Amino acid sequence: MTTKDLKLYVYDSDDYDDLTLEEQKRLDIEMAKSISRKECSDRNINVSLIAYNELEKLGFNDDLPTYFLSKIIESLYHERKEFDSSDYFDLSMEDNDHYKELFENYDIKDEKFYRAMVATAIGESNCAIKNINDLAYTVVSDVSKEISQKAMKLA
Repeated sequence: MTTKDLKLYVYDSDDYDDLTLEEQKRLDIEMAKSISRKECSDRNINVSLIAYNELEKLGFNDDLPTYFLSKIIESLYHERKEFDSSDYFDLSMEDNDHYKELFENYDIKDEKFYRAMVATAIGESNCAIKNINDLAYTVVSDVSKEISQKAMKLA
């Protein structure tokens, strides 16, 4: 089922219409993420590893802070079809949900810990890009290109 098909299915539901616009947007993001993760899983694509390798090419260290940054980039990759300029996609926001997601997945300390780890990764890197949003979305673009190129080679 494609993202469009799934949205049509959900949009026909009375329950969807009862949601607030913010809740609908959140559901749309979660659906896009779920579909993208499934497609990558079916094709044996490890988005986080590709992002990690791209970060290393940009001058990032081979360490845990870079790993956490690669996990945020993986989430952004899977959410990319729902991207908008909302705070949800602004990684510089102190209470950005992507850091909360890391906490929920790894349950170490709190969101501040993950924000600090990502800041450490960027600060200690030799990468010229130091803005979290510019960096993350540049790598999402690079990951998308690499996955597309691999798909073309297989076709």
